[in-house]
Amino acid sequence: MSARPGATASGLPTSLLNMALYQTGWFAVVLGAAHRRPWPGLATALALFAIHVLAARARRDELLLGVVAGALGYCIDTFLQGVGVLAFDTGSVVSWLAPPWLIALWLQFATLLRFSLRWLDRRPALAGLLGLVGGPVAFLSGSRLGAVTFPAGAPIALAALGLVWATVTPLLLAVAARLGTPMGERGYRGLTG
Repeated sequence: MSARPGATASGLPTSLLNMALYQTGWFAVVLGAAHRRPWPGLATALALFAIHVLAARARRDELLLGVVAGALGYCIDTFLQGVGVLAFDTGSVVSWLAPPWLIALWLQFATLLRFSLRWLDRRPALAGLLGLVGGPVAFLSGSRLGAVTFPAGAPIALAALGLVWATVTPLLLAVAARLGTPMGERGYRGLTG
């Protein structure tokens, strides 16, 4: 018996499985940082990213997308830290660089682009709107959990994050769309969708 399109063999929609893996990684990283134990969260998120890549039908594309998102996001977060928009109290290896656990959050976000967020493919305005709202909400949640602070104040930080994410979300979706795997070949091995 084969699973219906967009569902795993157990009937769970692939996008729900993908979102569950993402949320698990996000909470592991953010709660680890908030409790001044960033390394277990980082390790968990990296393991989840590896599982995602190994399970993906288009492993090379998922890995490449993760590298692009991780590098771009880390540079952005380092810049925002450098100009005083964001501050991270734990996990820094070099004081002027953002902590490495942020790379894991960007890797987690990259896992969504060709799976749970693929409905935004070729809809840059909608992707920008999602980024405008979703990016600040994620950082505000991280702030309330204690993983990040806003030295310049929440309004300035959330406005800056909204602009960044409104730009980065459609950009990364465009990168995801340009990778070689056709839409029908995206998904997890052994699972449809």
